[in-house]
Amino acid sequence: MLVNLTIFLALVFDFAILVTAAKFNNTVYVISNAETPSLQLPGLTPVGLQRDQECLPPIFAPLDVGLVVSCPFDPESGLCSETIATATPIATSLGLNVTTSCGADEETDDDCVSNLLKNFAKISTQSMLIVWDLNGMDDLFENLDVDDDEGGDDDEDDDETPHFDLITAIVKNKVQSVTSQGCPGIDGQAPGTFRPSKFNNTVYIISNAETPSLNLPGFTPIGKRRVENCLPEVFKSLNIGLVVSCPFDEDSGLCSQTIATAAPTAKSLGLSVDTSCGAGEEADDDCVANLLKSYAATSDKSMLVDLNGMDDLFENLDISDGNDNDDDSDSDDEVPHFDVLTAVVQNHVVSTTSQGCEGIDGQAAGTYRESNRQPAKANKKKEDKKKKYRRSKPTLSKKRSILSRITGRWA
Repeated sequence: MLVNLTIFLALVFDFAILVTAAKFNNTVYVISNAETPSLQLPGLTPVGLQRDQECLPPIFAPLDVGLVVSCPFDPESGLCSETIATATPIATSLGLNVTTSCGADEETDDDCVSNLLKNFAKISTQSMLIVWDLNGMDDLFENLDVDDDEGGDDDEDDDETPHFDLITAIVKNKVQSVTSQGCPGIDGQAPGTFRPSKFNNTVYIISNAETPSLNLPGFTPIGKRRVENCLPEVFKSLNIGLVVSCPFDEDSGLCSQTIATAAPTAKSLGLSVDTSCGAGEEADDDCVANLLKSYAATSDKSMLVDLNGMDDLFENLDISDGNDNDDDSDSDDEVPHFDVLTAVVQNHVVSTTSQGCEGIDGQAAGTYRESNRQPAKANKKKEDKKKKYRRSKPTLSKKRSILSRITGRWA
C-alpha cells in the first residue's frame, strides 16, 4: 500500500512538472508565409518577395529572436516551400538557421512544435518566431493550445479574408497582440479607398412640424410657430454644420413640409439645406448615410436631419436605440409627436427629448393625473422617491419639457 502511494505521488509530481513546463515566459511570434500567386503557382508574388526581403528582416531585428521555426519543404506536394522562402531571409539577417524538424502534414506529431519551443525555452529567454503555412494556422494554434482570450462563440466580427501581414505575439499560451507588419507601400489602408463606418459627430433627427388635417399642404399655425420661432433657438447652440432634408417632389408634394421645417433653422445658422437625397421608393437607401459620412470626414460639427419616413431612415442609418426588448406594448408611444428630438452618436441613440417649444410642448397644467402604469410589484419606497422628485421640480425651464426629465438629459 505504501509503495503504491509512493508511486502515485511520484506520478503526480511528474505531472505537475509537465504542466508547469507547458508554459514559458518567452514571447512567441507567429506569421504566415508571404503572398503567393493564384492558380496554385509555386513561389511568392512580387509583393510577397518585397515583404519577404525588404520588410520582415527589419521588423524582427530588434525583437531578440533566437529561434526561427518553419515546416520542411515536401518535394512531392510542394508544401511549405513558401513558408521556408519567407522565413529564410529573416533567419539569415539574424544569423540563424531555419529549424524545419516539424512538418505541417497529417503524419507529423501534433506536439512537435510545442515541444520544440519548450526545449528552447529551457535554455534561453530569447523570443521565438514561427513562420507557418497560411492554410495551417488553425491547426498550429490548436496544437500549441493558444488561448486568444475571446469569450463566446459569436464570430460575426471575424474577418474571414486571408491576410499575409499579421503578426501574433503569444506569451504563456495567451495571445498578447495581433498587429500588422505595416510594410510600407503594401499594408494598411490606402488613402481614398475607404470611409469610416461610424463617426463621432452628433446627428440630430427631427420630423416635419405640425401639418393640417384633410391632406391640406403647409403647416398649422402651431407648426408655423415651431418652425419659425422655436427650432432656430433650439439648434443655435448645438454647433450644426450640415442640415439635410429630402427634395420637394412637385407631382406628389412629398417633402414639402420637411424642407419648410428645415429651411428657417438652416437660414438662421447661415447654411443651406442639402436635398441631394430623396425620400421616395426610388431613392438610394445609403444616400443619407454616405452623405453624413462624407461630411464627418471633413468636419467634427453636428448634423441635423429632417426627413420623411422615420422608420426607414433609422433602418438605413443602422441606428440602435439600445433597447433589446421586443415587447413594445408598454413603452412605445404610437401617437405621432412633432416635438421629438433624437440625438445619435456612432449609430446609437444617446437621447430622445422634446424640443420644448414654449406654449406648445410638454404637459399643460391641470390636464393630467399621475400615471398608474407602474407594475403591481413596485414598492412604496420607489413611489415616495418619485413624489419627492416631483415636488423638488415645481417648474420647468422654457427650453425643457417633461420629456427631458424622463430621459434625464437635455440634448
